[in-house]
Amino acid sequence: MAGNKTLIELLREKKAEKKAEKAIDWDARRSEWLNALRQLIRTLKQWLKPAIQEGLKVEDYSATITEDYLGTYEAPALRITGPDSRTVSVEAKARNVIGAKGRVDLYSGPKKAILVRYGPSRWGIAIQHTRGLEKVELTQDTFSELLADLLE
Repeated sequence: MAGNKTLIELLREKKAEKKAEKAIDWDARRSEWLNALRQLIRTLKQWLKPAIQEGLKVEDYSATITEDYLGTYEAPALRITGPDSRTVSVEAKARNVIGAKGRVDLYSGPKKAILVRYGPSRWGIAIQHTRGLEKVELTQDTFSELLADLLE
C-alpha cells in the first residue's frame, strides 16, 4: 500500500475541502425562490386574462410552506374558479426537490398536476406515466390544456 494516503491524511484533506466549499446562503435561496414564484404567478395571471373575460375567477392568496433549511415562509398562491364553481389551487410545494429547482402543485379535488422549475425562467409540467416521468415545457397552451383538464 505504499504511495497511498494514510487515513489521517485523507481525513485532513476532506476536512480542508469541506471548509473551502462555499456555504449555502439559505436566506438568499429562499428569496430567489419567492421571486421565481411571484414571476410564475404573474405569468399565469397574464395567460389567464382571456379566460377571465369569459368568466374565470382568479384570486391571489398566500400559502404557508415549511421546509428543511428554508424554514417557514409565506409563498404566493392562486385560486382559480371556473363558472361551475370548480376550483384549482396553485401552491408552492418546495424549493428543495430532487432533480429540479422547485415544485408547485395544482390541485382540484382528487386531480393533481405538478409544475417543476428547471432553471431561472424554465418551468415544466411533470406528467407521471406507468413508464416514468414525462416533462412538458410550461407554455400558455400547455397551461391552458392542463387547467381545462383540472377544471373538467
